Amino acid sequence: MVSKGCCRLCLAPKTECVEIWSNFGADRQKLEFKILDCVHIKVSKDDHLSPMICHACISYLNSWQSFKNRCDAAEQKQREVCIEDQSRKKGHCHQSSDPSENIIKEEPFDVENDNELDPSNFLMQGVNGGNDRLQNGSLSE
Repeated sequence: MVSKGCCRLCLAPKTECVEIWSNFGADRQKLEFKILDCVHIKVSKDDHLSPMICHACISYLNSWQSFKNRCDAAEQKQREVCIEDQSRKKGHCHQSSDPSENIIKEEPFDVENDNELDPSNFLMQGVNGGNDRLQNGSLSE
């Protein structure tokens, strides 16, 4: 059986621990909220589990919280910059998400006089690096 005097998070002995409810993290946030935020463990006085946390775990929580806050701030900044960029681009040209609004200009095309579509004019890069010409459905060098 696990002692109620050990660290709630890592099971360190009671001699290295303090009570979760009477202490705060480095940022003065209550440890119970920091534990929930960082490691997704809900700590309750009524759960009959250890109410203790060791100094090493408090240090980990403080570091993790600081890292998480930094990541959240970076994410927010990127989203703000992205929104600003999209707003700036919309001022220069209209970008529609509705495909029916994207109109492609049609131009006349004369198939009979266009040699580009003649299969004998297609050059293909051969396996050995040479240029092969497609003639009558087969490749020739």
